[in-house]
Amino acid sequence: MLNIKRKKEKKPPVNYKIRSNNVLVIDENKKKLGIMPRDDAVKLAKERGLDLVAVNIEHIPPVCKILDYGKHLYTKHKQQKLARKKQRIIQIKELKFGPEISEHDYNVKIKHARDFLMDDKKVKLTVKFRGREIIYSDKGLKLLNKMIEELQDISVCEKKPVSIGKVMYVMVAPKNISRQRGGNIAENKDKQERTEKI
Repeated sequence: MLNIKRKKEKKPPVNYKIRSNNVLVIDENKKKLGIMPRDDAVKLAKERGLDLVAVNIEHIPPVCKILDYGKHLYTKHKQQKLARKKQRIIQIKELKFGPEISEHDYNVKIKHARDFLMDDKKVKLTVKFRGREIIYSDKGLKLLNKMIEELQDISVCEKKPVSIGKVMYVMVAPKNISRQRGGNIAENKDKQERTEKI
């Protein structure tokens, strides 16, 4: 899994930590109470057993809400935790083989590819050419196209086979991931990817 450091969230000023003599107050029922001295607004919040929280310090005067700050933090934390759970980590499995792969090995690779795709993993099919094999790159292309065709019932080819040096590859993704993206295989910012070679 990718190690992503999250920036520490800056907490808003609360009650007497709000650095403004006057504030625009919105109460717990989302009703605008207008502009009033900060101390009076804090007193009003405390009388209701709540807190005065600055929600927009850039505004003049700062916009503040009367609310239960502890409950607000708890709810926000739960929402963030739920959002992180919904974040999917898409694994990429890479299968490597030569252009002269045997029928047995070919069938094994197809089986592995199917297993990975059924497990919601992307598969990178890679043909490696050795020595003078590169002059038969058309064999590699035919091989990849054959594999794409065999896997098309459960996968979608993201783009045409790519040739780089002595390597030719293509990426196939599970059909359900394609549907979740509205039929578009473009990258989704809410998803992370990692590649494992086999």
